[in-house]
Amino acid sequence: MILEAQNLHVYYGLSHVLQGVDLSLEEGETLCLMGRNGMGKSTTLKALAGVIKPKHGKVTLKGRDITGKQPHQIARAGMGYVPEERRVFPNLTVIDNLTMGAKPPAGDGKNQVLWDVERVFRHFPRLAERCNNKGANLSGGEQQMLAIARALMGNPDVLLVDEPSEGLAPIMVLEVRDILAEINKSGVSVLLVDHNLEMAMSLAHKVCLMGKGRTGYFDTAEALQKHPEILAKYLEV
Repeated sequence: MILEAQNLHVYYGLSHVLQGVDLSLEEGETLCLMGRNGMGKSTTLKALAGVIKPKHGKVTLKGRDITGKQPHQIARAGMGYVPEERRVFPNLTVIDNLTMGAKPPAGDGKNQVLWDVERVFRHFPRLAERCNNKGANLSGGEQQMLAIARALMGNPDVLLVDEPSEGLAPIMVLEVRDILAEINKSGVSVLLVDHNLEMAMSLAHKVCLMGKGRTGYFDTAEALQKHPEILAKYLEV
């Protein structure tokens, strides 16, 4: 198990947002976390990445307890995080944005193909074409690619990606989907939150469905496709 959360509880003031979240991500797989709006999906990613500190529960990364650690400490331990807001630096060029995210791998890097600018540009040729453009001058899809690429420059073992298809044109959604599939095949484990069911199911090895701040159904994507009533229970308004 490369990433595991046990009984996570998170509060926003008096609001009990996560009420006992459990999930696990195996090495080399893509896990999609899905549910209706307001069920706690994005909060779960923030709690895993250290942006929000859980009040109760435990998070382990590669067997190491990272509960309550600072985001930079969790990043150094091997986790990349792509927030829904993307947060590219608008006044920096593509290359400068990538350089800002660069760090060595958490381990010794032995037998690991490292992410650098050259490798990023091979996977993201659109960014290579716009390498000297500032972040503010990129399209929404290009900013999403840059946010993902910048996280990869940290050489993570696990990549958390929040709503990568949000606000993108259909053709760009397909491009981002293909990039995430390539990243996973390269050896990075992926935890994905996305409202686009077709995209999520095309990428997922396993699916975790959330309802009212708790994780419920957990199984393979193949098994879930045989139970449309379960999808309806967790996803339909």
